[in-house]
Amino acid sequence: MPAAWALIVDAEVREITGFDPAGRYVPSLLWVDVAPFNPAPGPGWSAVQDGDSWSFAAPTPLVPPIVVPSVTALDFLNLFTDAEQTAVFAAAPQDPALFGFLFKLACAGTVRLADPRVIAGVGLLGSGGLVAPSRPAQVLGNILADAVTFDSASAVELGPVLADAVSFDTSRLSET
Repeated sequence: MPAAWALIVDAEVREITGFDPAGRYVPSLLWVDVAPFNPAPGPGWSAVQDGDSWSFAAPTPLVPPIVVPSVTALDFLNLFTDAEQTAVFAAAPQDPALFGFLFKLACAGTVRLADPRVIAGVGLLGSGGLVAPSRPAQVLGNILADAVTFDSASAVELGPVLADAVSFDTSRLSET
């Protein structure tokens, strides 16, 4: 088994060396012989001393957030087919919620696909029969597949304009 020593600072392994640190560094540095440990600890591992014995634990890996892209308002509208756009624009004058969604899109320079208003608006199109029920997830590029459910029966209320349009969980999302 190869020689290995760990420099411990604030209950964490900061460095590993294969050279015996005795006499090489200032005496105030805490070096622990980690050659007997399997798996061998590495930088970032936690270190706990209990009397003369040591225990080490690997760091918990960070789970990166799901990053949802932004698109221009025009690019967002172009995610819909010409037939879908025609159906939506024809229905908008009779549907205040739909008209409000389209008006907000017209005012937006950038559309963040993780924005609850966008998710609700796209869900409104699906629940209103203006696009096929499978289209909301397709339009959002399946980016939100595990975070968004277009189900008007169990929808989260997003306010009077978009109520019952969509149910969603954005806890794992971050915006770019």
